[in-house]
Amino acid sequence: MIHCYAIKGPEAGKNYEFKSDTIYIGRSPENDIQIRDPLVSRKHLKVSLKDNKYSIVDLQSANGTIIGDQKIAPNNEVDIEEGVPIVIGVSTISFGKPCTDETHLKEDSTIQPKGGPYEDGESADQRLKQYKNNMDLIFKISDLLKESLVLDELLDKILTYILNLLIRIDRAFIVLIDTVTMDTSKVISKSRNSTFNEYIEYNRDIVNQVIKTKKAIIISDQYSKYDMEFSKTSELPKSGSTICMPLINKSQIRGIIYLDSIGKTNGFRLEDLELLGAISSIIALILDDSLR
Repeated sequence: MIHCYAIKGPEAGKNYEFKSDTIYIGRSPENDIQIRDPLVSRKHLKVSLKDNKYSIVDLQSANGTIIGDQKIAPNNEVDIEEGVPIVIGVSTISFGKPCTDETHLKEDSTIQPKGGPYEDGESADQRLKQYKNNMDLIFKISDLLKESLVLDELLDKILTYILNLLIRIDRAFIVLIDTVTMDTSKVISKSRNSTFNEYIEYNRDIVNQVIKTKKAIIISDQYSKYDMEFSKTSELPKSGSTICMPLINKSQIRGIIYLDSIGKTNGFRLEDLELLGAISSIIALILDDSLR
């Protein structure tokens, strides 16, 4: 009998038992074990038990499978000991018995610090620290899938986590839309500084563009000619930089997450876009669960 334990991630605390000697694990509900982790592939792992020994095969997953401190090669059968932590996405699982050692994500995961010199003067150590903070944010938001709070409280927590991590951000919004009419149904907002409270509004041109295309927009300088097409009709103060990401689950857009800084250009990096892409998938899952 196969025994699987979810240690970290959206399914943390769950235990699974199967009489069959082969199971599949992934993000899709078609698997024997569904892990609602946006960094887990739809069909991520094949798990086998033969002669009381476990083995796994990574099914060419996008972000890989890590055992100990090494990422295993895809399509190769790898024997594993009971209780050994296995990292897939931001989730940790084990087989046979719960893992006893604390497990951390390795630095070769999807959202990782970039190597080489940095134009903004940050050192490799600073980037590594930021990377680990990003992973902590993903864990915190994933854990909200297990909380039984009302939707407004969940979204408020998410915005608080984001503002605490990304210090360059002045304002944060989650805008929910009616999936039938595509009209705005709810707006949750948070401002870092009370100075911005009178301007606690988002640029609707940018939001409408993201809803229409279902694609993220990152704007480094809304004062530039290139970016003015998104803000020229707005009477609002032009924020220095903006990032806006759709919240999509099962190909359906549920809303957007919108972050900006006031009067500061080039406030976002490519890593911020990657981070927001990861957490937007988790937020979309939270919305699906809460709105059922």
